[in-house]
Amino acid sequence: MYTLDLLPAELKTGAAELCSMLEIPTSDAGIPITAKQGDMSIEKCENGVVITYNTKPQFFRMLSMLTGRVEGKYCENPRQTMLCYMADQSRNAVMNMNTAKRMIRYLAALGFDSLMLYTEDTYEVKGQPYFGYMRGRWTQDELKELVAYGELFGIELIPCIQALAHLKRMMRWKCYKDIIDFDDILLAGDEKTYAFIEDTFKACAACFKSRKINLGLDEAHMLGLGKYLDKNGYHNRSEIMLSHLKRICEIAEKYNFHPMMWSDMFFRLAFGTYYVKSGEITKEVRDKVPHNLTLIYWDYYNSDKEMFSHMVKCHKSFDNPIAFAGGCHKWGGFVANNMVTYELESMHIDECIKEGLTQIIATGWGDDGAEAAHFSIAPGLTVYAEKCYKGSFDREWFDARFENIFKIPMKPFEIMDAVDCPPGFKTPESGRRTYFHKAMVYFDVLTGLLNKHIKRDEAQKFYADMAHALEPYCDNKNFGYVVEVARSVAKLNSYKATIPHDLRTAYGKKDKNALAELAKKDIPALIEAADKLLKAVETQWRLESRAFGLEVQQLRLGGMKQRLNGVIDVINAYCNGSIDKIDELEEQVLWYDCRTEDGDDLTPERGTGNTGWRNTSTVNII
Repeated sequence: MYTLDLLPAELKTGAAELCSMLEIPTSDAGIPITAKQGDMSIEKCENGVVITYNTKPQFFRMLSMLTGRVEGKYCENPRQTMLCYMADQSRNAVMNMNTAKRMIRYLAALGFDSLMLYTEDTYEVKGQPYFGYMRGRWTQDELKELVAYGELFGIELIPCIQALAHLKRMMRWKCYKDIIDFDDILLAGDEKTYAFIEDTFKACAACFKSRKINLGLDEAHMLGLGKYLDKNGYHNRSEIMLSHLKRICEIAEKYNFHPMMWSDMFFRLAFGTYYVKSGEITKEVRDKVPHNLTLIYWDYYNSDKEMFSHMVKCHKSFDNPIAFAGGCHKWGGFVANNMVTYELESMHIDECIKEGLTQIIATGWGDDGAEAAHFSIAPGLTVYAEKCYKGSFDREWFDARFENIFKIPMKPFEIMDAVDCPPGFKTPESGRRTYFHKAMVYFDVLTGLLNKHIKRDEAQKFYADMAHALEPYCDNKNFGYVVEVARSVAKLNSYKATIPHDLRTAYGKKDKNALAELAKKDIPALIEAADKLLKAVETQWRLESRAFGLEVQQLRLGGMKQRLNGVIDVINAYCNGSIDKIDELEEQVLWYDCRTEDGDDLTPERGTGNTGWRNTSTVNII
């Protein structure tokens, strides 16, 4: 039992919040915890616990060590100058306030000093009613409340917006047609565009105390090739980019913001790709980049140290502050890939620190609908924290640290992490995953697009065993709901491994009895599994996120259930002679990745990284 009474006022409230979450017992008559300035440490002595710190985040990380077995004095030497988590708030799943505050507390326990909210159109901009309309946008009052809550723990809330591309959801509304260049890209060089951008800066300035702002500016692949081309003729696209950047930085300066941006467009426009092993950006371009702008080198997959090192050196050639952003791999599926984070980001962080890049950002993207829980990457966040504060650590330390903080063992996350690797599949060396589990959930049982890639019996056993292994962890009071989604996916996929194959086998043999049995027993069991997955997803969503975006999951999984009912009707019609053939089963199944040779691995390296919903549920237009 500990008492917080001797702590300074600026630490006491945050300490009470963190102790409550971490189940560190406190009372007025407990062992006193005191704090003093100095090199980072925690020490148990005769008079109580002494925490020494230079920054608030250091204090709260040391405080969290009381969840373990601190004996004597324990010290750490942080290697980073910034440790930030970027939470995607734009791919449907916008955190509710309780989740956002809970995330801040966990980040504090790990030692993060900042939280970046990636908001394309999901924040309130006065005078822009359609900006973030029906998207669950953060109100200005909510953001102010969250900023104040972060201050309790020394966690800086940083706005992360888009000032060029990735604005597709906004651009569906006619009121923005005049500032569209092409698809999701703003019209550079147009005064209406800069008036709109200034409105977004005003909104951020009104809500955030941080003077940092991430401008986005990434992946604007068609910059200058749409309405810009029609209005101005062809211009060098690097010059368009630099001119646009200059204008935005001028607006940022007006509101006392220190801007940062994802760096990829400089490389894409120079080399046609982001990652290169040789060559560098010309001095002419580098000199035109505003020197107060922080460039963020993002790299989520690269296991090639030579290429990674070259990319770091290319960034260092700019006369700009440089930050690194790696991945907490949760995008693209229902289940995160924490072991990929463990393996890749450990190397990335080591290389960055060696090269003097000490601003580290962990990104948690939510591509294709954000099915994975916000907290599905808890092990990944732990990787970043332990690497930055300890430099090196063994697996025993990592597992204990994770369980002490999150109150759930690592074991279920290890089990879940294999979800994309049924027999015949392996994680490619790059760490890039296909999210095959999601493709299996959604691929159609009649068209059987993935049939040639699935080893029927082995895959069935693999997913059935996984579902069974995860079941004991579904009742965990903190994150059982995360495990339940993964368990439900595995259970559903155990049916998906067999039914598409069995339908084709029975149809090829004209075995109507077997087909009728599938329609009577197996497919209804699959529908029940889909219903249970939907309920697990709904529970997870309502616990963590605002309502907006849940309809996407309901439409997808609900649509799949309805399709399966339609499949039953088609099979029954064939069996009773109402139709003389089933069109889908008449078609030959081909390799999903267009190969001609036999093989098992379905990887992006083989030309099919896109295993999202729209590509595997049907080949027709959605």
